[in-house]
Amino acid sequence: MIDQKQKYECMKGCALWFTGLPSSGKTTVANEAKNYFESFSIPTVILDGDIIRPIIANDIGYTPEGRLQSLHRYIQLVQVLIQSKIIVILAINNHCQEQRDIARKSHHVGAFAEIWVDTPLEVCVQRDVKGLYNKANKGEIQDLVGVNIEYEIPTRPDVIIKTQDESPHEASKKIFDHLYNTETIKPII
Repeated sequence: MIDQKQKYECMKGCALWFTGLPSSGKTTVANEAKNYFESFSIPTVILDGDIIRPIIANDIGYTPEGRLQSLHRYIQLVQVLIQSKIIVILAINNHCQEQRDIARKSHHVGAFAEIWVDTPLEVCVQRDVKGLYNKANKGEIQDLVGVNIEYEIPTRPDVIIKTQDESPHEASKKIFDHLYNTETIKPII
């Protein structure tokens, strides 16, 4: 049982690369995880694709090639941030294994974790508050992962979150346990 009064220190910076379909729950789980980690005094920042991509990659399209190009910018930003011994949560699609492998290889061992927010496409379509799936199916937008671009199932995620079976709080605990088990964080004695 986790003692909510216990404080933890971040032994090394770590990037938690969330991957999943649009509307899979990446942002919801990321926000809950950030709050959960901060309740233990673990410094955390979220880089949500909807907010960060227009800042660092507004000049790049959403084609598979454009997504790969923007990935390199995310990697550069994350590498700067994790040097400060913080947990960086990236809530972005990372639709293909090639992207996820590039991200993993660009980090030192122990400074990367792939978090697969595993939600079935039909559930994502039901949750879609932005109407992206509807627009893509009508041909109003192109290059939507899950419709025009295939989402490749991760081959080696470090943590799998099943949003149909786990609450965001339960998912946060699971990610916290991963950080603890990999000695990224430890209790302050």
